[in-house]
Amino acid sequence: LTLVHGLTISNPTETVTSTGPITISWQTSSGDPSVFSIELINQSFNNQYAIANNVDSSLGSLTLTLPQIPVQDGYTIELMNISNINDIYAQTGTFSVSE
Repeated sequence: LTLVHGLTISNPTETVTSTGPITISWQTSSGDPSVFSIELINQSFNNQYAIANNVDSSLGSLTLTLPQIPVQDGYTIELMNISNINDIYAQTGTFSVSE
C-alpha cells in the first residue's frame, strides 16, 4: 500500500512471533526520504512500538527482533517521518503475531 510518498512496503512473509525476528522490506522511488522510522501498530489496544529509527531507505530491507508484544491479529507496520509520526510514508496490510 502506497501513501503520500513513493515508498511501498510489503507484508512480512515469515510467521511473525512475539520476541522473534522480522524482516521488513520496502521499495523506494525518486524523491523518497533518505531516512525514516519504523513503527509496529495495533489499533485494538492503541499501541505503537518504535522498532527502528533513522533507517536508511536505500537498504531496501531490515531484519530485527521484535519486543515482547501481545499475540493477536491486527498488526501493521508503518514507515514514517522521523520528525513527525503523523506523516506516514507507507504501511502494510494487517498481519498476525503468534507465540
